[in-house]
Amino acid sequence: MLKKLTSFALAITIVATVMLPVVFVSASDNEEKSEKLPAKQGTYYAYLEQLGEDITNCPEENIEIDATLFAEPSKLGIECILEKNAVVLENTGDKLTVKANVKQSGFYNISLTYAAIIANGSDIEYTFEIDGKTCFDGMKKLILPRVFQIAEGDFPQDNRGNELRPDQTEVQMWKEYVIEDAEGILEKPYGFYLSKGEHELSFTLQREKMAIAEVRIFNDAALPSYTAPTDAGKVSAKPIVIEAEHAKYTTSSMLYPLSVMNNPNTTPSNPSLVRLNTIGGENWVYPSQALTWEFEIEESGYYSIGMRYLQDINNGMDSHRRIKIDGEYPFNEMADQAFSYSRKWKRVSLGGSDAYYFYFEKGTHTIEMSVTTGDMAKLISEVDDAVYKLSEMYRKIIMITGTAPDIYRDYYLDEMIPDLMDNMRLVSTVLKRCEKQFIEKTGVAGGETATITQIYYQLDDFVESPHSIPSRLSTFETNISSLATWVMDNREQPLEIDKLYINGYGTELPKDEYNFFESAWFLVKSFLMSFVTDYSSVGNVYDTDEVITVWMSSGRDQAEVVKSMIDSDFSKNKGIAVNFAISSALVQAVMAGKGPDVAINISRGQPVNLALREAVLPISKFKDYKDVAATYTETDLIPYHFNGDCYALPETKTFYMMFYRTDIFNELGITPPKTWDEFYYIAEVLQRNNMNMGIPYSSMSASEAVSSGVGSHSIFPTLLLQNGVRLYADDLRSTNLSGEVGYKTFKMWTEFYTLYGFDVEKNDFNRFRSGEMPLTISKYTFYNQLYVAAPEIRGLWAMAPIPATVNEDGTLNRSQVGAGTACVMLRGAKNQDSAWEFMKWWTDADTQGTYGRQIESVLGPASRYAPCKAEAVKQIPWSGVELEMLLSQFENVYELEEIPGGYYSSRNIDNAFKEVVYNNENPREILNYWNDKTNDEIIRKRKEFGLE
Repeated sequence: MLKKLTSFALAITIVATVMLPVVFVSASDNEEKSEKLPAKQGTYYAYLEQLGEDITNCPEENIEIDATLFAEPSKLGIECILEKNAVVLENTGDKLTVKANVKQSGFYNISLTYAAIIANGSDIEYTFEIDGKTCFDGMKKLILPRVFQIAEGDFPQDNRGNELRPDQTEVQMWKEYVIEDAEGILEKPYGFYLSKGEHELSFTLQREKMAIAEVRIFNDAALPSYTAPTDAGKVSAKPIVIEAEHAKYTTSSMLYPLSVMNNPNTTPSNPSLVRLNTIGGENWVYPSQALTWEFEIEESGYYSIGMRYLQDINNGMDSHRRIKIDGEYPFNEMADQAFSYSRKWKRVSLGGSDAYYFYFEKGTHTIEMSVTTGDMAKLISEVDDAVYKLSEMYRKIIMITGTAPDIYRDYYLDEMIPDLMDNMRLVSTVLKRCEKQFIEKTGVAGGETATITQIYYQLDDFVESPHSIPSRLSTFETNISSLATWVMDNREQPLEIDKLYINGYGTELPKDEYNFFESAWFLVKSFLMSFVTDYSSVGNVYDTDEVITVWMSSGRDQAEVVKSMIDSDFSKNKGIAVNFAISSALVQAVMAGKGPDVAINISRGQPVNLALREAVLPISKFKDYKDVAATYTETDLIPYHFNGDCYALPETKTFYMMFYRTDIFNELGITPPKTWDEFYYIAEVLQRNNMNMGIPYSSMSASEAVSSGVGSHSIFPTLLLQNGVRLYADDLRSTNLSGEVGYKTFKMWTEFYTLYGFDVEKNDFNRFRSGEMPLTISKYTFYNQLYVAAPEIRGLWAMAPIPATVNEDGTLNRSQVGAGTACVMLRGAKNQDSAWEFMKWWTDADTQGTYGRQIESVLGPASRYAPCKAEAVKQIPWSGVELEMLLSQFENVYELEEIPGGYYSSRNIDNAFKEVVYNNENPREILNYWNDKTNDEIIRKRKEFGLE
């Protein structure tokens, strides 16, 4: 009996041992499903959490509001646009407020019927308020897209037979646009809770111009699911093939025809000449980007829609599109169509093997495809919230440990930050669930989820061993940045389309025209032709004595934009032919006697260096030079003067702006500094919380010292200007660093690092993004990088002028040194008058503004241009507040001279800086030592070039 009881107990134990882990895992799964991060404060999801069950109450109501009934005649005008009366908002800050009487409390969509007023070509930005308030941060920056029409017919060609990018013309039309997330992280448009009664809806213009005709508050009936037709008869009409690159309309000028040259089945194709044969790709990834195609149906009936597409960028993931037919979703499935990943081009019908069929009446129809994140939206949003929570944890940790903690010290972080361990467990749980959902949705793991896996493993380790956090803090910060990048990458939805097929009921999709062997022969021919094709030349190439040659040291996209402008504007109006090429070997070409007539986009220090060697011509000899010079500010041309002549015209001008994290500043109760005294105070506040600030500095190579100019590497020349001293003496034979002001300024500069502990070498972007460095001074093009590559902190930072020095009379001196590029005329130029006409045209404010807008339309906001002239800056699509900030600093930029031996100034100032900061040398002694060497080199160079 005892043996039986023992055996029974052992059996129970074994069963329990086996089953308990199963029960535990199951409970864990349930826990994961129930646990979630609180929505980030100020987000749309936080707003939904506040509303609770109210979001399920969606009354079927449709309230149409005529905007013209609420225009204030003294402020906003009413115009008739395209046979419709509308209120026009033209200036930043223009505000339209309409009143709506809601009969039933509930959750509603809101739309605008608007028309873009043709202006700078960028998206319209506006703020939306309900009863004078924004319910969440997304309402502070909303987007309305413009509509562009791609030129119809065959694409233009250069005289070598290569197809050229066609013009895109902005089209003014009325569109109804439902208010939705500008960042593309939500699957559906925004919903707003409106209680019963009267409400005020306000729309405030932030950028560009628009007209509003109507505001609509509504809830549409749910879309039906697709049902296959039961009485579809065969259609005798021939299948319709639409070359996708010939789209009718696009809502983004970034969507232009592309060229694929490695596949003959991508039509049209040519083994050696450029053929524009697809559209989309990596340019078609953002919300509000839509393409519309138009086609004619000859016979009414049921048709399927097929496509030949490529999605080989987001490994293993689908790309999602909303598809409207004749402006409407025909059924629910069209609100989110997935296009699967493949390394090869695919031909598919909408609906897959069981194709969807659409009934088309005889006549004209349209297909519109727009970007959406689809069923990944919620998952991406959760990971985005995790990034924010992790960044918050990291900031709290470094407030105790600093960014470089003692790895042998236990900071008792689990006790010092009471909720740290709980938050780490919660974020780990959420990320595990997100990883599981991601794998279920995409069918891929490994590298695509490695970032998520790595960070939740690290969080679990931190919970188990809190004392290990300091020694792994830098890895933690890197993982957070990687996760933020993961969110950004997975938010983008690339898709490249070659053709669309409209096939009658029962008709199959066509197969590839070329087989394997024909495709291989095509590639062989393409390879052989690469040996005789000139890839450096752009556009038309002329072989006449009257032509001028222009070189540009930049990318091909930029060069194609410039060449297109030359052909359509300069050559057309001036009658001067231009051969345009890409080359970064200007100095080598000049030495070989094979340089161009004009070189554009050359670095700041090169014109004077070339002038010393008589390689460039003085442009001040031209009769109308003074008129051209008058279009610049008083100091813009100073870096390009030498020995009484001017040798270049400025193109771009960059300068420093101050960037700060508004969320962290608000948290600490501080405001951005206006003076250096306030700057020191902010530094103390941040450093007490183990955060820091950034001052611009970059170590330079020998070639950079020669080419880039003295003002582009550090803030020292700017501090000199603010203290009333220029770098060089009036006779340009020595520096001004030997005086007391020079020493005090140098001491102030080095003390940023020796006394205040600012980092010399740093990654401004990563540290600003993570919150380690909530304030940094950087070139204003830093804005482009933050705007594009740090979406998780969008709306949490701002830009302001740099701190000023207080003069004796109490006024603020906000002077600073600029940097930039210029264009020159080479001494070998044969047609000098034609070359001068080109230089005047290229540096004209309207030309520079047009180039800035066009290059941004091609490459996006990351490529935002920095023209030298304020009138051109005003044409770049900055918002009103941003432009005001930039122009306030723009007028305080003063250029420095570039002189023989000037490269030694840059190098020796840098040498003196390093001796003080790294070797703790005496600032006065070391400055005098290196300054003497600089002055000796200046005199030596002047003698070498016959100036003494």
